[in-house]
Amino acid sequence: MKNILFQFKNELETKFKFEESKLTELAPTILGIRGVRLDFESKFSLIIYFWEDGVIDITCLYSKKKYWGFVEEIKELMIYTYTPKDFQNKVYLNESINILSEKLEELKNKIEKIYPNS
Repeated sequence: MKNILFQFKNELETKFKFEESKLTELAPTILGIRGVRLDFESKFSLIIYFWEDGVIDITCLYSKKKYWGFVEEIKELMIYTYTPKDFQNKVYLNESINILSEKLEELKNKIEKIYPNS
């Protein structure tokens, strides 16, 4: 799971100028003992959580800036949450990784439509 997010982070860094780009380990929560968080700030704001039990949370927003840096409007590119049917037994981890890969590809396509020449 970490490798998938690391590769996606590198793709974003190559394509966009960024203010922040971090991949960090998550502390234990009710959603899992371990996990990974990707933060990326550029022309858009992206936060992805992926816990070892297969729980996925993706939030990606972009804003159109108006005069003097004031935000004109904020639009969502993707708000997505996935919880495996039986995440306590970790039997759906491969399914979650496949879903994460599909959602990252979908997100790339949405970003490309908004920022085609970046």
